[in-house]
Amino acid sequence: MGAAMAANLAKAGYRVSIWNRTTPSAGLGVAAAGGCAIASTVEEALTGSQFVCSCVTDGPALRSILFAAARNLKALVAKDAIVIDFSTIGPVEARGIAEQLSQRGLRFVDAPVTGGDIGARNGTLTFMVGGTVEDLERTRPLLNTMGKKVVHAGSVGNGQSLKLVNQLLCGVNLLAVVEAFQVAEAFGMDRQLAVEACGGGAAGSWQLANLGPKIIVEDHQPGFRAAHLLKDLRFLRDALHNGSTRPNPPCFELALSAFERVVQMGKGELGTQTVWMAHPPPHKSDR
Repeated sequence: MGAAMAANLAKAGYRVSIWNRTTPSAGLGVAAAGGCAIASTVEEALTGSQFVCSCVTDGPALRSILFAAARNLKALVAKDAIVIDFSTIGPVEARGIAEQLSQRGLRFVDAPVTGGDIGARNGTLTFMVGGTVEDLERTRPLLNTMGKKVVHAGSVGNGQSLKLVNQLLCGVNLLAVVEAFQVAEAFGMDRQLAVEACGGGAAGSWQLANLGPKIIVEDHQPGFRAAHLLKDLRFLRDALHNGSTRPNPPCFELALSAFERVVQMGKGELGTQTVWMAHPPPHKSDR
């Protein structure tokens, strides 16, 4: 995700220096081919930057980059630099990181994305932004280069909250695709017919159009890993439990359980479409 996003910025004329936590990485090749400079250290990537963009697994990973004991972030970056995080780290973590950055005289925008690896490559992502209007407007040209829609969700952390709503829809919609395929097969029909007939109508969804065909041919390569969606659903569970109201959405519980089974099966590093393995049709004795 991050590599394709960085490449799109470089192709648009931005000077982009990137660093990855793990090397070698296929993403580094994608970014380099797009015109990005590959930094050998975090400090090299950060030096003089007006915008610090991150796309990592979780909050602890982001903290390890921004707040390493020997790293003076404020001294490295340009004056009035803004940190923009595209990761899904949850609203509590986002607000905590924003507070720590504020104490160092730096501003923070949480801008998690949706649109998958396809959207990252094609520059058609949607950004859900939490931050001040001023900071949003400063970052908007970058976001418009990498995506097609920017939605201001409110103050810092609200972008994360909106992303969790998005992840709930992704998980539940994908389970619906799996069940629709199971019903089609029970009727003796080719599952591809469901994609062709339903994809363009009221029942259509990104999951049906993009992941449905992968389920049919058992292509499990990750555009987005199942373990990462489970992480996000757990963020949502925690946010619901910590809120003033505690709804118990039944569809959410189904999605959470299904992706927990995927990870327990050792399939977490595969794509979310792998959930078809963990969401089988009911046994005849259960009907």
